Amino acid sequence: FINPSTANYFDWREQNHVFERMAHFRFVYFNFSDNQRVPERVQGFRVSADFFPLIGVKPALGRIFVAEDEQLGRDRIVLLSNGFWRRRYGADPAIVGRTITVEGEPYTVAGVLPDFTMFRVLDREIEIYAPLAIPASARSREDHSLVVYGRLRPGVSIERAQSEMAIIAARLSKAYPETNTGWSIIVTQLAAYTTHERSTLQALLAAAGFVLLIACANVSSLMLARSVSRNKEQAIRMALGAGRLRIIQEVLAESVTLALAGGALGVLLASLK
Repeated sequence: FINPSTANYFDWREQNHVFERMAHFRFVYFNFSDNQRVPERVQGFRVSADFFPLIGVKPALGRIFVAEDEQLGRDRIVLLSNGFWRRRYGADPAIVGRTITVEGEPYTVAGVLPDFTMFRVLDREIEIYAPLAIPASARSREDHSLVVYGRLRPGVSIERAQSEMAIIAARLSKAYPETNTGWSIIVTQLAAYTTHERSTLQALLAAAGFVLLIACANVSSLMLARSVSRNKEQAIRMALGAGRLRIIQEVLAESVTLALAGGALGVLLASLK
């Protein structure tokens, strides 16, 4: 489920009979620092306590989140990704229990996750996970910022789950017409969703490669035209004693200079993302 409101999510969880477990998360950027190294901005998730049990991930060190961690005041703990732990702390097992600073507040490292690559954003792993505390007073039907995963009960099909969740959506639309009218629920297998995303990315990659091929062909045509226009110049230079090797070296030097300049400009533009 993509982008339900927080209040709707809790209604889904309480009213459905087809999922044995549901979990939610929200993508965020964390400003991270400690007393040892330069601060940095990292990708993170704020997740519910059911998140890791639902996807079957157990900690490599320490512990994962429990229900009590979703309470305000008890949510100042984090889990580190395996890659971040190795990159930032050199795989130091003593990291568990240490205090770090996240968004200007002290957080305790509760554990380190195993090396898994289920979640990546902009081709980078999620590096810090923190609990997502949503007290009843903060639940809104207008803030559509969650992503929700669910695990079906044994024997329940996607079609049955879709049917029941559609009934719940209609019920909520009738109860809260100002905020829920026009919002539906679509149940999709995670594998199908990620396959669709992968196919989309592959199509974009193929299109980018085709554009690059066209650009290379255009540059080759320009270089060839320039070479033809200089035939007379090169003939005169050879008549004056310039060797063929010397002329070839100059042409190669011009080509390499243009290639380096274009590559440097491309890297500069890519860094301004």
